[in-house]
Amino acid sequence: MPRWVARSVAQQPGRGVYCGDRGTPDLSVPCPGGHYCSVQSPAAMPCLPGTYCPPGSAMPIQCPGGSFCPMMSAEPSACPQGFFCPEGARTPVACPAGSRMNPYDMLRSSSSTACEPCAEGSYSDSDGSADCTPCQPGYLCQEGCSSKYAIETPSGSHLWLPRRNMRMRSAR
Repeated sequence: MPRWVARSVAQQPGRGVYCGDRGTPDLSVPCPGGHYCSVQSPAAMPCLPGTYCPPGSAMPIQCPGGSFCPMMSAEPSACPQGFFCPEGARTPVACPAGSRMNPYDMLRSSSSTACEPCAEGSYSDSDGSADCTPCQPGYLCQEGCSSKYAIETPSGSHLWLPRRNMRMRSAR
């Protein structure tokens, strides 16, 4: 049965390959994906979180921004919608409540700037929201709101909105 790369491979080409029973490299059998076979170790080493190891890897590769790499990844996984993944991410990081994923950065979400606050009049009440929802009638949601019942407006009243220089009549 083949072993992983042995110390004798340090002087030979073909790192990231199996070695035969006598410690000589069998260049036709690469180290499996999710592992790396370095010359410093006689056994295959699992790829650690935040890195990935394609088949035949001699060393782990840092996970690129916009993707995440859990333990023993053979390739990076795309960051899901509503999350961001910086370089070396082990798991996706959710956009916080009151924000959503920036629609122009959904494919390569590599930093927290991929999350943007919900616009005035909308909210998101959970982490990882891909979009914001319009506020309930009779309530005012300011920018970055995380509740559909943010500010109650009495029935028939007017609320002065200084930023927009306008009044809003309650819908209730």
